Amino acid sequence: MDKEKLEIDKLQLEIKKLRQPFYKNPAHLSIITTLILGFLSYYIVTDKAKEQQIKDLKEQIGILSDKEASIARTQIELKADHYQRQFQDFKNKKEEVERSIQLKEIQFMNLSDKLEKSKNEYDSFKSKLSQVQGQYEATKVEYAAYKSRVSAVIE
Repeated sequence: MDKEKLEIDKLQLEIKKLRQPFYKNPAHLSIITTLILGFLSYYIVTDKAKEQQIKDLKEQIGILSDKEASIARTQIELKADHYQRQFQDFKNKKEEVERSIQLKEIQFMNLSDKLEKSKNEYDSFKSKLSQVQGQYEATKVEYAAYKSRVSAVIE
């Protein structure tokens, strides 16, 4: 009978335990505590992971901003170099044209001097030609007179 009494007591205790609220049962409490701790751990880990992702994204934004600024500076420097080369090319061409103009001016001055010299020589030649023509006319008159005298003597 002891055995039956023990089994009855055992069953009564089990029934009593089943009738108790779940939070008074240590087995249930350990399960609930484990679940709560699991959820909290998951939340903390995910929260830290999200914070790390946010931090990483902010770092990447900073890096991309720096790269964008660097690209913008590089583009500005490239444009400045391009314009500087164009300016230097124009400056070189201007100097080349100025040298060409100076050379042409020197050539013009030389030609002008030669023209002036040729004009002076022409004027000198022209005045000598007038003298020679005058002498020719005089010689022609003298020859005509001489011819008439010789004719008169011959006749």
